[in-house]
Amino acid sequence: MSDDLGASKNSAYAPATTVYHFQNLSTAFNDSSSFPQPYHYPPDIILVTRPTYTAFFTHYHRLVTESNNQFGRLLESCKPPNDPGLPRRRPIIYVDENEHHFNCFLIALYNWSSQLYKPDTGVFSHVFNLVIKYGFKVRSVFSPSSGGFQDLVRTAETEALRMYTLAAHWDFEELAVSASRYVLRVADTIQNITDDHAETIGPRYLLRLIQLHETRKARLKELLLIPPTLHVDDTPACARPQRLSVLRAYGLAAGYVVWEKAAGVTVQEIKSILFGNIGTSISCPVCSDAVQRNIDHVLDLWSQMKDTI
Repeated sequence: MSDDLGASKNSAYAPATTVYHFQNLSTAFNDSSSFPQPYHYPPDIILVTRPTYTAFFTHYHRLVTESNNQFGRLLESCKPPNDPGLPRRRPIIYVDENEHHFNCFLIALYNWSSQLYKPDTGVFSHVFNLVIKYGFKVRSVFSPSSGGFQDLVRTAETEALRMYTLAAHWDFEELAVSASRYVLRVADTIQNITDDHAETIGPRYLLRLIQLHETRKARLKELLLIPPTLHVDDTPACARPQRLSVLRAYGLAAGYVVWEKAAGVTVQEIKSILFGNIGTSISCPVCSDAVQRNIDHVLDLWSQMKDTI
């Protein structure tokens, strides 16, 4: 089989049967890795990061498919293999990249999950830059159905505002929508947005986040500050002072939720707070039923509230 590869200043070549002795070898991308379809055949190109000289065994067609610049111009002189999977001389391409960022970038290209490597929002920010640098589109590599997108959403659970800021900066609508749900769950998030955050987020996404927060807080107040309707007439087990005590307890618990909890407070949290403070202390069964109906009504309406931008 004739050699179908060119050479470049960042390249070297070795036969497919060569035993490699790199300074570091990627645990995710090597000759023993199981690659997804349609890249189930042995890797045919080796990328080596500098200065750590970590080797990543990958596939030519994955690196150039969807890339609009031949993988950052690095593969312009490399011709595609005539028959992927057959032994051939494998090019070794050197890239001046942080090996952790580059690893997470390649994982996203192959539609894998990078959770094993615990990337945070800062790492994903670097990965997004690599996606563009090597000719891909962020919203294509991290499509909502991809493993990489699920990684982003999982990271948003613990780094909500940072991930929302990243999504807004890249105009990544799907990610911004998913991250906004977690931003709401952090108390005082809106008040703690710094000037740098606001500038990076931009006016459109910042306004949408504030509007979502304010709309939900107003609706929460509206729902919870309506007291339950208790029976009017006294009974042997429940006189007016007891009913006033129930209303007072309900008002205190509802007020706590309105003023202390974030706009993303969940149905379960509201239920726990209300029942925890008044549900077990009501001796009158009629009042208890009325409070239960009121809470159920509040929870039902709150569960229908939009919780993303």
